[in-house]
This record gives sequence, structure tokens and C-alpha cells, in this order.
Amino acid sequence: MSSGSDALIRLISHHEKCSSSTSIQSRKVPSASQLSRLERGDARLKRRAMGVADRLGGIEVQVRTRSGRWSTVGGTRETGPIATDTRVVPIPALPPGAATIRLRMTRGLWRIDQVSLVRLLGQAEPIRLDPVAVRRTGIADTVALHALLDSSRVLTTLPGDDYTLEYRLPESFPNDELFLESRGYYLEWMRDSWLAEDDQGKAMIVFRNPARVLRDLAPAYKRAEASMEATFWSSRYAHP
Repeated sequence: MSSGSDALIRLISHHEKCSSSTSIQSRKVPSASQLSRLERGDARLKRRAMGVADRLGGIEVQVRTRSGRWSTVGGTRETGPIATDTRVVPIPALPPGAATIRLRMTRGLWRIDQVSLVRLLGQAEPIRLDPVAVRRTGIADTVALHALLDSSRVLTTLPGDDYTLEYRLPESFPNDELFLESRGYYLEWMRDSWLAEDDQGKAMIVFRNPARVLRDLAPAYKRAEASMEATFWSSRYAHP
């Protein structure tokens, strides 16, 4: 890769995750107060809850120095869920001539679709567009439209709801990129198969000893790894 003072690495990636059960055992369970503190955003518990993610790490961008050593100059990480994501990682000015750049990450955690070396041309000023119409299952829904246009309100959707948002694009659209900005949250609907595997003792080990959790889950992950590719491409991500 050739170097440049404003060079960037563009990452398009998403996580591949596997959920499996193992024989992790513990007598300690998280108390109601601990779970309540976690929901309220307790900083200390939040750091402990992120222990597994911290162990797995993100994607490090490294450059080989003149001495032959690898130096980390940037990186990116993503919590999830499975989704295509584009990240731009600025890298510092490199010496003239060819430079060797590599990405360092946990094997099997990421799927990289594209890596590009690009130049930063300057700060882009977006043109913000509000929806001009909303249809619910093909029928105009002015209530939903007003909820989306009013920052003090929210649009609540449930499984099976189908909304189509219409925007009026500017004349410069053929030369523009589109980015959908939204705010909100979603509730994860519990599944019977999840409840059958409920084990608060195992959950507590995630907080207390993330390194052990990863070691104990590794055999189950390897057993499922061979079928993960087919499972992924048959999922709703590939066929929404």
C-alpha cells in the first residue's frame, strides 16, 4: 500500500457470533441489586460486563516500522448486532515510499468484506432530510409521520409491523451518498430455547472471569464453527 498523510483505512465488517452451552458451573449468582445497578448504567459493573468483549478486542490497524516491528496506529470495534458497518480509521503520516499495513483481530470474530486505503478530502456537511410520507402496510399513516417529525415523540413498532418512509431527494442526489440516521431502542423478545438454558451461575462467571468463559466456550464454538457459514447465509441478514 502506498502511504499518505491523510490516508485512511475503510473497514466494512460485521460480527459472526455463536451461542452455545457448556459445562461452566458456579454457585454464585448475580443479585437483584447488581442487575438493577447494571440497568441504571453503573460504570463499574458495566466495565465488568464488557470483560468478554474486552478480551476479544476489536480490529487493530498496525504499520510496520523501519525496524521491522509492528506499531498499532488505530483501530475500531463494534458491539453488534450482526449488520454491515463501514468504519473509517485515520492513520498518521507515514514515511515516503511503500508502507506495510495489516489488520490484527481475533480469529473468527469478524467478517471483512472490504479494506480500502483512501484519502480524506475534508469534512462533509450533510443535507438533512425529513420523511415526507409514511405508509403502514401500503396505507398512508399520518400519525406515524407526525411521530417521526416530532422529537418529543416516538414511533413504537411491534413484530410484524411494516412501515415505508418516503423522502424527497435533492437534485444533487446522483452524486451523493445516503445515510439513514435514527435513534431508539428495541426490546429483545425472549425465546423458549433461551429460557431452557437459563443459568445465573454461568452468567456470573461472565462478570467475574471472562478469560475462563472464553476458554470453556472454545470447544463448543469449534463444534459449531463448521456450520456457521451456512447458518449465516440462510439467516434473515442475507434474506431479509
